[in-house]
Amino acid sequence: MITMRQALGLNDVSTKFTEAVEKSTFIMQAYYRMLRREGFSRADAKNIIEQAKAKGVNLVLGTDCVAADDFSNDANTQVVPANAIPEGWEGLDAGPETQKAFAAAIEDAKTILWNGPAGVFEFDNFTAGSRAIAEAIAKATANGAFSLIGGGDSVACINKFGMADKVSYISTGGGALLEAIEGKVLPGVAAIKG
Repeated sequence: MITMRQALGLNDVSTKFTEAVEKSTFIMQAYYRMLRREGFSRADAKNIIEQAKAKGVNLVLGTDCVAADDFSNDANTQVVPANAIPEGWEGLDAGPETQKAFAAAIEDAKTILWNGPAGVFEFDNFTAGSRAIAEAIAKATANGAFSLIGGGDSVACINKFGMADKVSYISTGGGALLEAIEGKVLPGVAAIKG
């Protein structure tokens, strides 16, 4: 998935890419935590949501998550609102309502770029969110959508589910793929071109 900074044309994202994201659907789970990692405050998050609305971007946010009391496959779990994870717990997967919302948005899409699993798919008990996304992408692809899976974790995830043959294209380059879509010159490509 692309970052909100990229989606909303922040941080020197190319005009071509910014135009491409307008009127698009973006899905972001546990959005506030991700935004905090990028240096955004809660006020910034609200501002980004308003900017998305103003640009006609359908921003699908996770509403619930599977929280765990330990970063472990065998942790105790509970489904909680995404904005009310109990102290000492962490969100390790998309919750059931979020899975439905993400799948509904993906199934009607004509072009899909998946960059990043929805949860800690490496733990079998936390694969449901990523599996829901993978299944929705496969369904959309079967109905004529173009689907691109980008990045090592996303590729490992789609392979874990045995669904690599159900998508249009797979790229192991996640960050590089996003930079290429933004119109940035990639160092390796620049070196080859001389």
